[in-house]
Amino acid sequence: MSSCQYRCLAPALTLCTMLAMGGTARAAKTITPDAPPTAAEIAAARRALPGDFKDAERIEHHPPTFTVGLVDLNGDGKADLIIHFDDPLECGMQDCSAYALLAVPGGYSTHAITLALFPPHTTMTVLDSIHHGMHDLRYDHSTYVFRWTGTAYQGLARQSRE
Repeated sequence: MSSCQYRCLAPALTLCTMLAMGGTARAAKTITPDAPPTAAEIAAARRALPGDFKDAERIEHHPPTFTVGLVDLNGDGKADLIIHFDDPLECGMQDCSAYALLAVPGGYSTHAITLALFPPHTTMTVLDSIHHGMHDLRYDHSTYVFRWTGTAYQGLARQSRE
């Protein structure tokens, strides 16, 4: 085959893949929440998680340390803030606390959504599947998919078709 024939095959293969997956397939969004937070993200975290900051400052005499990532969890086209603590007060033996703050006009919600604990530098995949208005989540090669129940993310064993 000539190189032109290969280039012409790629779009056809993509179309076939999309049709096989139901016709509305999009690439799952994968992030690693490991960026340093901006001043605005620190302020949003302080507003949404005041207890975490007060405890760290009282016990450790400094604010908790965390990293962030941005991804749209609810499909509104706005990047929501993923907060991943890497502070000893927020971590167990391996996994650390994580939260999501949904984007709202003028910043982020003051209501934090608790996410499953996960180790630093872990990849979070926002899946195409949606439950109660929020995308399902999976961490690295986890055997669990976390589905929104309407009030919280709940881990369920991954099934062959999501």
